[in-house]
Amino acid sequence: MEPRRSVALVVTALLAAATPAVASTDPAAPTLRTEKVFFHCSGGANNKLQNTEVAQGRIPTWNTTAPTTSFTAGGGCGHYDNILSSSAATRPTDAQWAGTFTGNLDRLTLELHRLLPTSGASLPNRITLEVLVDGVSEFTGPVNFTTTASSSGASHSTFITLDKIGLAKEPGDGTKARTVQVNVASFNETQSAWVFDASEVPAGIEFNPAATKGVVVQ
Repeated sequence: MEPRRSVALVVTALLAAATPAVASTDPAAPTLRTEKVFFHCSGGANNKLQNTEVAQGRIPTWNTTAPTTSFTAGGGCGHYDNILSSSAATRPTDAQWAGTFTGNLDRLTLELHRLLPTSGASLPNRITLEVLVDGVSEFTGPVNFTTTASSSGASHSTFITLDKIGLAKEPGDGTKARTVQVNVASFNETQSAWVFDASEVPAGIEFNPAATKGVVVQ
């Protein structure tokens, strides 16, 4: 081999070794799309008591539009909840929301708002929570949580994260439309109300949030 050619090969080899490898982006790798949705009153804000809607099979749903009307301007509605709903079984006395999310799903965070219970206020904050995806229960059980008072003190908010759902296997963000239902039942309170669809109480769900928030269940 000629000396000049040999030197050229050595230089080429050294340059190749010194060049960092560029990681390839695999379009087939699953990714997680984040989406925030807000609960809205079934039958419109004029129907303040959502129990009657659920009893007739019209479960409140959600979309990505945040509520802008305040309670004082006539916005919002609520779901009256009492000790009769102390089971995870779906009943008209349970607060319920149902809708869809498209794509891979591995985590969701519920943002819930409630009016203070009129009795039993000294009892722990505890609910029976059920989350179903495509009719399959991803979580069912009691949840103890903490609350934060609103500026007026009339309502309290809480966050509950369901982690490691495990439905994240489609390429990219995924295209499967998933049906999601959330049921919330009072556990020990005599009576309270879960309120939503008003600017003061922007209750809803964040799908695939970057981090967990509030109490975490799996």
